[in-house]
Formats: sequence, C-alpha cells, structure tokens
Amino acid sequence: MNGESDLVSAAHVEKRLCALIDSAVRIVDEETEAIRRGGAKDLDKFIERKGQALVSLDRQLKAAAQLRHEGALAGRLRTLREALQRNSRYLQINIDAVSEVSRMIVRSIEASRSDGTYAQPRLWNDRS
Repeated sequence: MNGESDLVSAAHVEKRLCALIDSAVRIVDEETEAIRRGGAKDLDKFIERKGQALVSLDRQLKAAAQLRHEGALAGRLRTLREALQRNSRYLQINIDAVSEVSRMIVRSIEASRSDGTYAQPRLWNDRS
C-alpha cells in the first residue's frame, strides 16, 4: 500500500510542478510581449512576478528531486527554457536601446556645456 500512496504523492507533486511551470511561462511570455510591443514601462512588476514564480518553482523542484523529469514535466521545462531564452533576447534588445539613448543624451549634454574650444572633435555616430 505504501507504493500506491507514493505514486499518488508523486503524481500530486508533478501536477503542482506543471502548474508552477505553466504560471512561470505565462509571466515570462507576458513580459516578453510587453517589451516587444514597446519596451514595457512597468518592468519592475514583471521582474517581481517572474522572480516569485521562479523561486517557488525552484523550491518545488528541490523538494521533488526524486521525480524523473520526463513526459509532461520535461516538456513543460523545455517550454519554460525556451520562454526564458526569448525573454532574455528581448531584454537585451531593450537594454541596448536604453544604452544608446543614454549615450545620445550624454553627448547632447556635453555639447551644450561646451562652446567647443577645448573639446576633441567627435563624430555623432561614435559609440565610445
């Protein structure tokens, strides 16, 4: 009878893990879509939600270390990995855009503070 209860318990843990993974994927995909549409103005909220979801998932995965990551669980973990990779690419694009804007602002401030007498010549497209 102990083997039967272990199977029920393992099934329950796997179901809980799958639900947590699905939730994490939804949050990551929402953030990715918001960035894709226009640079997500509320990234802090997404970061908090994504962090909470991933911490909960990590805790459950550690607690369920005895489970084999196969079948539905393995598929969901692959989906999560793919969602995180997409998210990472869009976050990097966003970071690159913000960096470029800040370089432009710095150049503009530097140009407005100087009459150019002592400044070294600088090309507008110079990224340094």
